[in-house]
Amino acid sequence: MTSPWELPDLVSLRLLVEVVDRRSIGAAARQLGVSQPAASERLSGLERRLGVALCTRGPTGIRPTPAGELVRDWAAEVLDHAERLVGGVAALRSERAGDVQVVASLTIADYLVPGWVHALRRVAPEAGLRLEVANSAEVVRAVSAGEADLGFVEGGGVPPGLATR
Repeated sequence: MTSPWELPDLVSLRLLVEVVDRRSIGAAARQLGVSQPAASERLSGLERRLGVALCTRGPTGIRPTPAGELVRDWAAEVLDHAERLVGGVAALRSERAGDVQVVASLTIADYLVPGWVHALRRVAPEAGLRLEVANSAEVVRAVSAGEADLGFVEGGGVPPGLATR
């Protein structure tokens, strides 16, 4: 397996894609919000890291080598996967912070849930919470049926198929 230190960084791969697509280091630099000298140095560093010439520079601009065209296509795929990764993680975060359906017995709802909701709002203000108040038997039924994510009851004994903390 290749060492992570040998892998090109995503910024350099994005630069390569922009340079090849625009046929210009200056235009690619402007697109990415960096200076032309910084973009040129980063592209040279990518070529050194990969050990292959990616572009030829000339008086009329820059052109990709055949290897540069291939690496550009591979880089575009890597960038697409990286964007999917970031988007997927964002979806997981929003899913994690999504609505939680809670059913609590009357005593728990009156005395404990307000403090728990306050604590939740401090650590996850974007989290949605739906609370239903019911008797203990209904709490157990709702959790067992998958109608609630969490159920809170006072008393002992754990119904079959449920876990407790």
